[in-house]
Amino acid sequence: MSNIQKVSLHQVKNNVQETLRQMHLDNFRPDYIVGITRGGNVPATIISNMTGIPCEALKVSLRDDNRDSESNCWMAEDAFGHNDGTVITGGPLHKNILIVDDINDTGATFNWIRGDWPSGCMPMAHD
Repeated sequence: MSNIQKVSLHQVKNNVQETLRQMHLDNFRPDYIVGITRGGNVPATIISNMTGIPCEALKVSLRDDNRDSESNCWMAEDAFGHNDGTVITGGPLHKNILIVDDINDTGATFNWIRGDWPSGCMPMAHD
């Protein structure tokens, strides 16, 4: 059973403000924002609305169900370049992407993205 902690919209807004502050301090402006469905979509959308940076959604469901997650190959190519099957080449498509999620416990979601995107979006087996 997971340990669920509910947060208020006020807390979400405070966390968004802190994220924006850190982005400013680091001089980081992504090309677009990816909200992990479901919980990451709300703060990602708020950040998008406040900055004018485009926002996309990505479904990664490793805990709540056993359905496949989306690879969104076009996002992978934006992040890592084009994969021709033998080599991944960066280049004009290489973009900075801010990925937003509401949960940070095991790191499984980000590990899945790190494993899936550079592989060229090859289907992965899930336990």
